[in-house]
Amino acid sequence: MIGLLHYIRTSAWLRGALVASLLGCVLVCTVGEYLVVKIMRWDIRQEIKNRIQSGVPTHELVQVKISKTNPPKDFVRIDRREFRLEGRMYDIVSQEEQGDSILYHCIFDERETLLNNNIEAQTKKEFAQSPDRQQQQKELLQKIPKFFSCILIFVLTVLSVSPKSQ
Repeated sequence: MIGLLHYIRTSAWLRGALVASLLGCVLVCTVGEYLVVKIMRWDIRQEIKNRIQSGVPTHELVQVKISKTNPPKDFVRIDRREFRLEGRMYDIVSQEEQGDSILYHCIFDERETLLNNNIEAQTKKEFAQSPDRQQQQKELLQKIPKFFSCILIFVLTVLSVSPKSQ
């Protein structure tokens, strides 16, 4: 074991590979789920974009009228081509102003609605656990900084030891 550690410390390439592997593992664990959700949303948006570009039949369009001065409380504009209303996602095909309101001609985005509702349900489930589960989560959150500091100390130790000159 000591021989292996000495070899790792003296081999610059191996040291770099070890550090890269450790950092890669930490990054995958911390941002993996975020990336999966982002990729799923990108896929859904590409599908909707292709549908809109190929032309959506009029009977598939949903018309939603929103007041400019007093929009519903659950109306959330995501970006210029998407909004959420009553927990449902809509992609805007066109819009027209009608006095103090805007009439949106849009597509109900069922896949993105399901994705958002699943994420929301999982989040609520995680935060509404039993007191024992909440205590476990608090203890885990207290241990995370210690874990990362141990990894950091190990990486710095590996990096700081230079090979002996011959």
